[in-house]
Amino acid sequence: MIIKPFEKVRLYGKKVIEIIAKIDTGAYRSSIDKELAEELELREVGEKGFRSSLGRERRKLVKLKFELAGKLIETEVSVADRSRMKYKMIVGRRDLKGFSVKID
Repeated sequence: MIIKPFEKVRLYGKKVIEIIAKIDTGAYRSSIDKELAEELELREVGEKGFRSSLGRERRKLVKLKFELAGKLIETEVSVADRSRMKYKMIVGRRDLKGFSVKID
């Protein structure tokens, strides 16, 4: 299935929320904004160390079910402060199996 670099996703938690997410093939794991995770009341399943452009940090992991291009994906995503970012979620390679990203 072919998707674009920015796609609508439907997030399932205590409620259902639709947002535009950035498809980031440079990131291994998907990440969600901490306020959005709190709003969805996602269940924490652990913590993991991450390396980013800002250096190393530890982040919480939560279980998330989301729909991308009609495909339901159940995964663990990291929780980060994305309040200053344009997109409240990035979808990483780990959750892009079966997708091809078309850059216009």
